[in-house]
Amino acid sequence: ARDIEAVVANMLPAIDKQYTTKVRSLASNLRNAGNANLRASVLTGSISAERLCRMSQKDLAPDQLASYVKRMEDESMRQRILRKKDAAQLFPNKFLPEIGAAIVKGKEGDVAQAQQAAATDGDDGSDAGDADGSDGDSSG
Repeated sequence: ARDIEAVVANMLPAIDKQYTTKVRSLASNLRNAGNANLRASVLTGSISAERLCRMSQKDLAPDQLASYVKRMEDESMRQRILRKKDAAQLFPNKFLPEIGAAIVKGKEGDVAQAQQAAATDGDDGSDAGDADGSDGDSSG
């Protein structure tokens, strides 16, 4: 424990919020019942105090939480790839970058704008309305 505190004090010389957050994080992760492997590695010396103090939150996480986070990251990546493929199939034209990007970001308004631009592509502007400001539809 003294070695760990000395390393943290060396890394973060000012005893401020960052220092106390780091110490609390290390203590919490070492106390965590699901983190027996981390505790054992520190006690046997296979993880040095220096290495422990430089580990990220992801590295300090219990094995069960780490595997859950990894599964969620993999699933998120798989879904992003599928959405990009879906966008390519739905909009195989020159507007794919704009429409695809809007779909991936989940901005429906951007999708509608991109679709409208695609529908009016090549138009000479005749749908801009009549001189009286109407759209030419006499139905009202």
